[in-house]
Amino acid sequence: MKQKEIIKGNKLSRDKKTWREEEDEKLIEYWGEYSVAIIAKKLERTEDAVRTRGSYLGLGRHIDNSDLIPFGTLLREFKVENSYSQFSKKFIDAGFRFHTQKVKKNSFRMVDIAEFWEFIEKHREFFDFSKLEENSFGIEPEWVKKQRSEDFRRKAIKTQHYSSWTEKDEKELLRLVRLKEYSYAEIAKRLMRSENAIRRRLHILKEKERPFSNASRKWTEEDLKTIDSMLRAGKRTEEISFVLNQSSRAIVSKISTLYSGMGIREIRKKLRNGEDVASPFPFEQKK
Repeated sequence: MKQKEIIKGNKLSRDKKTWREEEDEKLIEYWGEYSVAIIAKKLERTEDAVRTRGSYLGLGRHIDNSDLIPFGTLLREFKVENSYSQFSKKFIDAGFRFHTQKVKKNSFRMVDIAEFWEFIEKHREFFDFSKLEENSFGIEPEWVKKQRSEDFRRKAIKTQHYSSWTEKDEKELLRLVRLKEYSYAEIAKRLMRSENAIRRRLHILKEKERPFSNASRKWTEEDLKTIDSMLRAGKRTEEISFVLNQSSRAIVSKISTLYSGMGIREIRKKLRNGEDVASPFPFEQKK
């Protein structure tokens, strides 16, 4: 009599069936890439059966029990799909050092989470942190929570940016502009729109008045240090604008002045390549 598959709940258990050669091949392939739970689901086996077979095949300690995680798993936690090679190159080009774990004839790129946090803090633009569930890799550094909130806010602004203007929105825009108290950056922040969206809507409405200009405002030493530190932390122009209440155009212009005519992309490229980018602050030159 043929042995029947045992049904446990809605899952099929094939533990008492002989492991086929193709299943062993799949197990070897999955061992360094997926968790035991996922492997068990893919092979329709129990987790105990997967661990037992892995031990029998001499696959060694599973990655679940290691302080390292597969790079592919890390990417999936950030909801990054089909970009393994692209992101591997980005990490390597930026100076990240992968660990290697061998399972049979296969080698897998592994990531030490502590090293990852230290690296990605300087390259936050690589990921959208709003897609990463809290504490996915254990206790997170404090900056990760702040970055997640910022990315959620940025997505909300982007969503609002592409949404239709209502009559109420337009009335509020005109009210703020005519008060002559708010800059483009401040109005954009209040209405959760981009500065360009504000400019376009004023043009469409044929409004002659324009927001209050911060052009006469003097840049402080603290402002310049904020620009420098946020740039080095991988912050976007609109994020710097949000913090300093200056227009994006003003931020871009000031960055060009501070960094001898270099643009943001060039500065970030140099930083990623490990090149030193000095910021010649005017207040330092005067001393």
